[in-house]
Amino acid sequence: MKSYLSSVLRNFIFLFIIFFSVGFLGSIQFSITNFVFGRFITFLAHSIFQKPIARIDFSSDSLSMFLLIGCLFLISIVFSFIKSFRIKSKYFESLFSFYLALILLKYGFDKVFKAQFYLPEPNILFTRFGNLDRDILFWSTMGTSYSYSLILGLIEVGIAILLLIPRTKIVGAMLSCFVFLQIITINFSFDISVKLFSSLLFLISLYVSRYFWIKIWKVLKPENVANVSNIWLKRLGLSLKTFFVCFVVWNCISPFLAQNQFNDDLIQRPFLHGAYKTISDSTEIEYVFFHRNEYLIFMNKNEKQTDFKYFITENQIVLENLRHDKIYLNYQYSENDSLLILQNQNLNLKLKSIDWRKSKALQPLFHLMIEDVK
Repeated sequence: MKSYLSSVLRNFIFLFIIFFSVGFLGSIQFSITNFVFGRFITFLAHSIFQKPIARIDFSSDSLSMFLLIGCLFLISIVFSFIKSFRIKSKYFESLFSFYLALILLKYGFDKVFKAQFYLPEPNILFTRFGNLDRDILFWSTMGTSYSYSLILGLIEVGIAILLLIPRTKIVGAMLSCFVFLQIITINFSFDISVKLFSSLLFLISLYVSRYFWIKIWKVLKPENVANVSNIWLKRLGLSLKTFFVCFVVWNCISPFLAQNQFNDDLIQRPFLHGAYKTISDSTEIEYVFFHRNEYLIFMNKNEKQTDFKYFITENQIVLENLRHDKIYLNYQYSENDSLLILQNQNLNLKLKSIDWRKSKALQPLFHLMIEDVK
């Protein structure tokens, strides 16, 4: 049974490498895949899954790729029943390592030459943070740093070189596991549409480095030791280590236990915390923000921000700048209509609360397939 499952996995990975089209290898893969599977997958997408506008390009996270992967997996199961197709694993090792190296070289050099995390376009730079989707936010943030892109690219190129050298192939495959695991985490967390492809690359790297992980497991597996010298000294060391670990862990989690909340996003914010938009025309101030760390921030129509430390008394908000000068504001707040009035001799603001948690950047969006993106 074990050898059969291994055969299914090997055949599946082999078929995936043959039929999944990667653009930098040219169009021949797509032509072959489209010739063999195109009509059948088009039929499944349009008739069974009723996706008339499905992308039949076999790109990652498209419906056509999910259907292709399903077909390849079923073929692998059938082929593995036939003994003549149960090729020994050693014939696959070099091919799988070589494929991982090609992928890492491609995306590594893209990062080295900053072609993957490119500089944000002007329209992105002039769009407010909260109005951007997560994937664009991540991509744009990474694109602002050349050094990060360069270092990450050099690491991927270095791992690719290790995969190409027979003696260091296993080390390269082991390191590639961590690279692809990080990429999977990013893709799923920021809803980036390369989830399936990166997951399969992680699967391939695990397969190539499987003997290494088996050895690690054997090393970590506890052994029964009959006679241990200085057992009381070791027990004392273990007790002290346990005490300090528990002490640090307790200090880490006790603030959250005290608040009975284990997600900082959901912790109660201070009174008036949030964003307010000016609804009076006779002022240059467009927004007022109450920061959780007791900062009040004014933003004008040119998006210039001025901040003050603040604290609230019974009917006043006291502002303090860096020179410790104080400004006193009378305030009125109505919870029913979310209106806030700030007044003194030099200022008269009427503000409306904005539900800042509804901004695009904070929406828990997740799209399994490209076709689901609206």
